[in-house]
Amino acid sequence: MLLATFAMCCVTRYNPRLLSF
Repeated sequence: MLLATFAMCCVTRYNPRLLSF
């Protein structure tokens, strides 16, 4: 879903730490 991808992009952009799940 595009919205999910966009949300994920925004989240990782503001919280780069989340990239290390």
